[in-house]
Amino acid sequence: MVDISGQGAEEAPEAARVAENGAQDAAPDMLKKAAQAPADSVAAEESPKDAPQAVEPVTVELEIAEPSPTAAPEPAGAPEPATPTALVSPQPPADPWAPPVGDAPELPPTDPWAQPGAAPYYPPQQPGPYGAQPQLAGTNGLAVTSLVTGLTCCLWPAALGFGIAALVQLGRRRQAGRGLAVAGVVLGVLGLLGSVVTGVGLVIGFRDAKASTTTVGAAPGSGPFGLRPGDCFTERTTPGGIQRVRTACDAPHYGEVMSTVTLADDHFPGAPAVANEASGMCQSAELSYILDPWARPATVGIRYVYPNTQARWDSTRHAALCFLHDTTPGGSVGSLRRDTTTLTFDQQNFLQAVSQLDQAEAMRPAGDPADHNADAQAWIQHTALGMNQAYIALSRQNWPDSAKDQVGMLATELQQDQPAWQTAGNDNSTPIDDLVDQLSGQDPSLDESLARKALSLAAQPPSPAATTDPQSGDTGSAPAAT
Repeated sequence: MVDISGQGAEEAPEAARVAENGAQDAAPDMLKKAAQAPADSVAAEESPKDAPQAVEPVTVELEIAEPSPTAAPEPAGAPEPATPTALVSPQPPADPWAPPVGDAPELPPTDPWAQPGAAPYYPPQQPGPYGAQPQLAGTNGLAVTSLVTGLTCCLWPAALGFGIAALVQLGRRRQAGRGLAVAGVVLGVLGLLGSVVTGVGLVIGFRDAKASTTTVGAAPGSGPFGLRPGDCFTERTTPGGIQRVRTACDAPHYGEVMSTVTLADDHFPGAPAVANEASGMCQSAELSYILDPWARPATVGIRYVYPNTQARWDSTRHAALCFLHDTTPGGSVGSLRRDTTTLTFDQQNFLQAVSQLDQAEAMRPAGDPADHNADAQAWIQHTALGMNQAYIALSRQNWPDSAKDQVGMLATELQQDQPAWQTAGNDNSTPIDDLVDQLSGQDPSLDESLARKALSLAAQPPSPAATTDPQSGDTGSAPAAT
């Protein structure tokens, strides 16, 4: 610390003011006057009277080297000029709005040629190696629905509609799914074409069958003829062909359906071949539909409807309709069905036991046996075999108390009479008329009728059945046509 109040009284107030104010523009003047300090000090010593009185000393911190105590003082007349001390310029106050130093982002270079007030220049950004791709807002829901409905059977109209709507939306939205929508539209178009082709095929296929037969009141799942086994129907002729109307079996009816059989050939073999095959299959169907042949009236015969043209073969899926027809005027009344759906367990066991015997009875020749010698001999032989089988089966079953005695009597009669029938069947020397007369007293039909009555079965032996005929009237004189 050095007191410089006695050296340059004129500069002290000014230096103090500079230190107090800290003005930035006073720094050059201070440096200039500090250099003039030695000359001014000499003048002050020569003229002490000019120094201002009562000047308040100002203390300024300056680092000045102290003179050595042993050094001789300079003569008063030639003082050494003082070395000017560099003054540090005061720092201006910090700008509160200035960005932080060090962390401030680098500004882009300014354009020296830009117009005043113009926006700053930013260099163009370089795209990535594959270019910037826009972000898509998910997959379009209508496109997904179009594809799903297009893959589902019979939903091609929905696939076509959803696909077109999806393409319209995708033209205005940033969404994925254009490929799905296109696929749905393609599937919808294919479905449309398939429906058109199928419709044309059906029209052509049923064009010829339109003048055939139809069924009024067809039951669901009733097959190509609209009738199921057990259905009864009436027939009426219309300008479009024969029309079959389902009706109750308790009311007079034309026929009762036994079965719808599928013919074996995949290709139409011709009307005669189809008629022969349908006849055999319908006769087999009767055996399973009427397990009790005694329940079939003699006026009832088998009839069948079969396809006799290529168009009807295709429309019916090569099937034939087998039904029972009663030739009685006014039609039949009541159902003839006697199968596992209508018979009790005991009734089924009895019919199974006497089935071969009943089949042999159906072989009995009508009229004079001498006119049918071979047929009469075969009838006797089959009856002998049927009697033996019936005796064995009836003896092994437990019958209800209401029918036990009658069934037992039938079994005993069969056991006693079977040897005579067996002998007659092997006799080729005795005239057939004599053999039939000898066996007339050993006919098991009477005892069987009593056992049947006890089991609530048909008790009247059947008469010779009506013949099996094809359905007529569908195509004029052509037999068995649909």
